[in-house]
Amino acid sequence: AALFAYALNRSSRRRTSQAPKLYMEALRALVDGDDHVAFERLKMTANEYSSNIDAYLKLGDLLRKRGKYDRAIRVHEELTLRLGLSKSAQVAVHKALAQDYVGAGNHQQAESSLLKILELDKDSLWAANQLVSLYESSGRFDEAYEARKTSLKISGMKDGQSLALYKTLAGTKLATQGKKHEARVEYKDALAHDPNCIPA
Repeated sequence: AALFAYALNRSSRRRTSQAPKLYMEALRALVDGDDHVAFERLKMTANEYSSNIDAYLKLGDLLRKRGKYDRAIRVHEELTLRLGLSKSAQVAVHKALAQDYVGAGNHQQAESSLLKILELDKDSLWAANQLVSLYESSGRFDEAYEARKTSLKISGMKDGQSLALYKTLAGTKLATQGKKHEARVEYKDALAHDPNCIPA
């Protein structure tokens, strides 16, 4: 029995020792643009060394690249259930999920992931800019305005023109709904950001 346990332990160590090699092969394949080899090596790495979070992240990213959004989401969502992930790892997981959801057309879940990133890292310029794009594409100009303000605060930049544009778009949307007074308030705010804002 002791001999069997010793042999099993040696076999286990031998299998585990293959994980770093497989992972390096996967990274080389990614650099070389060989997604097929990278995918296979990442699967093997994940199977043999489940604590390699980056392997799962990259595996899900390749699934998303193939247009298999549901599978990518499953891989990345499973990582959110893991205990003890560092803050940077959690940010990486939600960043991957946000991209999965955008690809799948699930803007509500994408928004949740992006907001979670900002909860974990209030200085994430990437998340703020992604929210701007998400809100803009959804016609949610008030939210786009707030997200743009956050983005500008993080970057330390000033851009009254873009803020004025979102206020103008919000006003135009209200005007088409017959809300003339609310629209005028938005136009006034637009001019406060940019006195030369022609649409306002």
